[in-house]
This record gives sequence, structure tokens and C-alpha cells, in this order.
Amino acid sequence: MGENIWDKAKESGLISNMQFKKSLELQREEGKELEVCLFENGALDEDKWLEFLVSEYQCRSLNLDELEIDEEAVRVIPARFARRLRIIPVRKARKALAISMLNPLNSNTLKIISQITDYEILPFTSKKSQIDKAIETYYTGEETGERGYFPVIETMEGIPLLDEFTFENFVVDKGNEFAYTLALSVAKNYNDNYNPLFLHGGVGLGKTHLLNAIGNYIRTNSADKSFCYTTAKKFMNGLLTAIQENTVKGFQDRYSSVEVLLLDDVEFLIGRERIQEEFFHIFDLLRHRRRQIVLTSDRPPEKLTALMERLTSRFASGVVVEIKAPGPEAKMAILKKRVGDKKLPDDVVEFIAKRRTSNVRALIGLLHKVTTFAEYRGEEVTLPLAREALAVGAKR
Repeated sequence: MGENIWDKAKESGLISNMQFKKSLELQREEGKELEVCLFENGALDEDKWLEFLVSEYQCRSLNLDELEIDEEAVRVIPARFARRLRIIPVRKARKALAISMLNPLNSNTLKIISQITDYEILPFTSKKSQIDKAIETYYTGEETGERGYFPVIETMEGIPLLDEFTFENFVVDKGNEFAYTLALSVAKNYNDNYNPLFLHGGVGLGKTHLLNAIGNYIRTNSADKSFCYTTAKKFMNGLLTAIQENTVKGFQDRYSSVEVLLLDDVEFLIGRERIQEEFFHIFDLLRHRRRQIVLTSDRPPEKLTALMERLTSRFASGVVVEIKAPGPEAKMAILKKRVGDKKLPDDVVEFIAKRRTSNVRALIGLLHKVTTFAEYRGEEVTLPLAREALAVGAKR
């Protein structure tokens, strides 16, 4: 029913073909719901639209000017989300949430709201002016727990951020300084020249740390900015589910509506043509809307030879930066940051840092092995103990 509502609205003379086309263009540009775009373009009259919904589709309506809204219900949906979709929660009871919205037949919006709240949604409609007034009244600058990240994680295949991965505790040296500088730059502000930002390098060199650092920076400093941090594998699994449930359009809409997309391990898209095709369209929509994209891979775009050429060419169209292995001093700095308040002798830190590995994760694993071995023995960490700990189980 929701798919045919606009044809019926045009047939009824509620909107013209020209108004509809202009609103579709605005929707593609800004990623808003179509009914919001129609109102913003002046194509819809709120009284006629309300009458149309009630008479043609038997939608239930509410006069928000005469209704006492439940503030507990309001807290269920973040402010930014309510403003973007033009929705206002009005009542909450057990696992049901009543909301008023511009178009209660918009199944995509209803599904997103249900996903982010885990409530059964009971949709009503009201005049746009009443919805806008209620939003401004009940969301008076407060984010009601929202941190920008919240709606994205709950409605998409996102991954919770690792709180310890911030810019402050990222050890910078000459092998990663350029990547660090650009990552911090895009976390602060969108930049056409850095879109996309493509970071590549070996395992355990800090690519995932920088993606998390961008997300953590946005979450802390730009609460009104939406973003999603996920992996190519998670993206693929989410898309496969959407294909099975025939909800691909909603999947695309959710991803293409974020302001910053942080995608880890894009090499995982290799050999998956349908997934690549869908990601290509989302990528282009985000670029067209001037939304920031940050990608990571274990190799540069030109070596992702099994990916579609039009994807790799787009990956290379922004800034491509290699993250190189840390030097000895950087390794020692990383280890010292990891131990925190626990003091380790410098000779032990140096001994671990000189092990033949450029993988920071493996290096930290060696550190944990030494400290765990010391706890097991009930002894202080010393160089002889560290040598013994790393000899345990080592290949001969």
C-alpha cells in the first residue's frame, strides 16, 4: 500500500508530477523521507494531506494540541532521529509505543523505529505543524541519551566501538603519522579532498584503531552527527538478510543516510559480486550527498584486483595512505601505554619491543604473556623472567 500512495496522491490532485519529481531529487540529495521532502518543497498542504490519509487509508489521527504527551515515551526515541523523520512518541505501554508521524504508511520508517526501540509500533498521524511543535517542545535541545551513534548502531549492522581506541592513545611515528593526521581531520570536518579516505597496511598496524578513534571522536565531540562503524563481513551478512527478507531498499536507505561511514576490511568484498554491486550504489549515494567515507584494507586499491574496477577506481579517487610497521621506539611507546600505571623495567619493555614482529597485536600479546606469567609465579617482572616466559611454548 505504501508504494502506491504517491500515485494515488497524484491522481487525487494532492500533488503534481513536477512537485513529486522535485521532491524525489531532494530526497536523493539529502536522504530524507519523501513526505518530509514534499512538505519542505511546499508540495503538500497539511490539512489536505491529513484528510487524504484518513479518508483513503483509514489512518488514525491525533490532535496533538489537545493531547498530553507521555514524556517517558519521548525518551525512547533520540531527538535527532525524531527531527529527521518528523515523528513524536506519544504513549508507551509494556512493549508497545504509539507515535505520530507524517506518513504512517511508510513501512521503512516503521521498521527502523521498531528496530531501534525494540517496541511494537502503533502509528498515528497528525498535522505537520503539530508534530513540529511537539518535537520542539519535548526535545528542547536535549539529546535524551542520544550520541549520534545510537540510531545507526541499532538500525544497521554496526559494531560497538572500542572505547580504548582513541586518538589520544594512538602512538604516532613516521610510519603512521600521515594516516593519523588525515583520520583526525575527517573526524573533525568533512573534506571533499579526503573522500574517501582509504587506509591500508598489514595486520595489527592500527587501521582498526584509527576507525574506532574517528567514531569515538564524533561520539564525544559531534553528538548531532550520525555514523556507522562496521566491517565488510558484517555489511555482507546484513545485506544477505535484507535480500532474504526483501528489504534491500531499506538497507540501502539506512546506510546512505549516515554522515560518516567507517568500513573495515573491504578486501572481504572480493568474490561477492552482488554485495559489491549494492555497496557501489551506497558509496555513490554517500559521495553525492557529501558524506564522509573511510575504508581500510590489507592492500591498496590497485591490488584489490578481484573487485569490480569501478569500485577500486572510486576507492582510489580520494586519498590512499599506507600504514607502515612501527619502529623500535614506537613499539616501546605502545607497550608503555598498554601497561598504564603498572611499571615495567625498561629493559623488559625493550626486550619485548625487539621481538621479530611488526604486528602490534602480537606485540601486546607477548606483553600479556609476560605479565600473566609473572602473576602465575607470584613474582615481579624482571628481564630473566620475561625471557623465561617467552621461551615457554616457543617453537624450537
